[in-house]
Amino acid sequence: MFIGYAFFGAAVFWQSHRFESVNRAMLTLFSLMNGDGVFQLFEELTELNFLMGQLYLYSFIFMFVCVGQNLFLGVVHKVFAIDSKRIKLERMLAEEVAHKTNQELYKKKKKEVIEELAKLKRLMNQFDGNYDTTDEMKEEIAFAYETLKKSLIKKLDDTAQQLLVLH
Repeated sequence: MFIGYAFFGAAVFWQSHRFESVNRAMLTLFSLMNGDGVFQLFEELTELNFLMGQLYLYSFIFMFVCVGQNLFLGVVHKVFAIDSKRIKLERMLAEEVAHKTNQELYKKKKKEVIEELAKLKRLMNQFDGNYDTTDEMKEEIAFAYETLKKSLIKKLDDTAQQLLVLH
């Protein structure tokens, strides 16, 4: 369409030095699209052919400046919307991976705590079964067991809190 305007301008306004060839016409139209020498070009073309000069320049400005820029902005807007959706999906995926990783880490820590408690219970049973103990020693071992249990549960809760902060 741009080349059509250039050929039409060279054919109709060939008397003007700005439209003496198709190449010059294209250069003139490109500078018109960028806003260079608009008033001088209007004066020059209306002196050659008033009605045709006005129709030619107004239609060119409407088609290429208004419509062309809106198309360009539409493309930029569409690319921006697509990129925004891509970023949103990447964020959602990262959050899902982080959540799954946090759950796996929490389960691993919980399993470690349960294993430690089971070891302690086995040790208590060994101690209880192999030795003749007094009630005070059993109470002391039970107290140690409960203390260790609370400590491990606190560590597990702290880990859970850290995971929540990271998430």
